[in-house]
Amino acid sequence: MSRPSRIVDDPTVADRIRTHVRRAQDARVGGSLGPQLARLLVAIREEPAPGPSTHRRWLASGIAISGVACVLFGLVSIVSSGGRSEAADEPPRVAAPAAPPELAAPASAPSEDEKPSPEVAPQERALDTRSVDDLPSVRRRPVQSKGGGSITLEDEIAQLAEVRTLSESDPARALAAAEAGHRRFRSGVLYQEREAIAIDSLKRLHRFEEARRRAQRFTQSYPDSPFAKRVSAGVDDL
Repeated sequence: MSRPSRIVDDPTVADRIRTHVRRAQDARVGGSLGPQLARLLVAIREEPAPGPSTHRRWLASGIAISGVACVLFGLVSIVSSGGRSEAADEPPRVAAPAAPPELAAPASAPSEDEKPSPEVAPQERALDTRSVDDLPSVRRRPVQSKGGGSITLEDEIAQLAEVRTLSESDPARALAAAEAGHRRFRSGVLYQEREAIAIDSLKRLHRFEEARRRAQRFTQSYPDSPFAKRVSAGVDDL
């Protein structure tokens, strides 16, 4: 039995078949084997039957071609399964993280109508509308009288006005009225005015000793009084 030879080297094989075998081999390296294998099988079926002299060579060639076809078909299966295996072994692609959402656009500046109005400072206290008589400096102050009844500053002012009126024409009655005012308004505020009128009345009544004594006591008790010079004037000459 002769050694088998490659189809591409067998001169008894038609050139068209050998050409398709070469293309199938080239396709195994760089392309798809399916189309080339199909063309090879078509060429074999279309090749006319050999004569008696070449029957044995054709039989061997047919066996070799069948083997080549099986090999090529196996290679196609291996390449296809290898592609699927590589696709299966390929690690899943991790999706790229989504881009961070755009920062929210800053709120539009409030319009003039929407701007909050500035806080209004609390209103100042309303001015005191009380009368002058209600002020602390001249507030009426009740004075306890001998009889137990309450007296006011107005009562003391009215009594002092009476003492002044009497001192203009009747020093004796003015002196008596001043003494009465001292007794009635012990807690009053017009003592200096009444005492100055009383000392003047003593001088006019020529009661110089008593006038001098009371004048000295007055200046000692109230040295800054506006009536101090008035009551001490001429006392040393009496």
